[in-house]
Amino acid sequence: MGGLKKQMKITWITFLIGSLAISGIPPFSGFFSKDLILEKAYTYGTLFYGLGIITALLTAFYMFRMTYLTFYGESRVSSEKASHLHESPLVMTIPLIILSIGATVTGFLEVPHLFYGGVRILTSYFGPVFIRGIEISERIVKQPLDAREVGTTTTVELSLIAVSIAVAISGIFIARMIFLNGKKVPDSEESHTGIKRILTKKYYVDEFYHNFIVEPILLLGKFLADHVERNFLDLMLRGTGRVAVAISLVLRRAQTGIVVDYAILIVLGTVVILSFFLLRGL
Repeated sequence: MGGLKKQMKITWITFLIGSLAISGIPPFSGFFSKDLILEKAYTYGTLFYGLGIITALLTAFYMFRMTYLTFYGESRVSSEKASHLHESPLVMTIPLIILSIGATVTGFLEVPHLFYGGVRILTSYFGPVFIRGIEISERIVKQPLDAREVGTTTTVELSLIAVSIAVAISGIFIARMIFLNGKKVPDSEESHTGIKRILTKKYYVDEFYHNFIVEPILLLGKFLADHVERNFLDLMLRGTGRVAVAISLVLRRAQTGIVVDYAILIVLGTVVILSFFLLRGL
């Protein structure tokens, strides 16, 4: 694609807001949620905090990689396809606008105590749910899940916020240098080798799933259809039908259309029923 911001301005703006929010840039909602996650990870130790920082960097990088490749630079579609590019209808753009507004303002429902003493609306609302989850987890691992006490002083919190923002900006900057300034376009999968091919193929999870789960199920289904269903179920059903036809051919002979025959059958039936009850009474 590329260069779509000219034809799809609303989609571009809302997508950009979403990317900024997911990347954790203030004042968008993702900044506040990411700050809380990293702060909690920091209280559990350097390992968890480091993993959170790496994840935040990669998140900002791939979000703006997608943004730059989709909406910036030169268009990479044919002129024939480019003539059909247009903004989405209102049924799609209105939800995008609503979501982008939410991504812009909902972060202020959970503000760190550093700012105006903090706003903890979401914590107050969802607190009982998470407390219950912690209690269940403690029973499973049979030990408390207490985090080490780290003083959330102004200096500590400012440092965590600064690192969080710096990491997000770094991810965006790297994506810009590679895919916008460097005008790099992703290669085809066939040209990838080594670790790059493994990552492109998503660790071959799809191939494993197809070869070891999908294909065996398809083979089993083919075997059941060709042998079990055709040689057993079909024969059983056809045999049931043949038995019903044979019985009907015998019984149809009793349907002569002669009233006398029917009267005789009624009398015989009555005699049989009375005999049954008389013999049973003896």
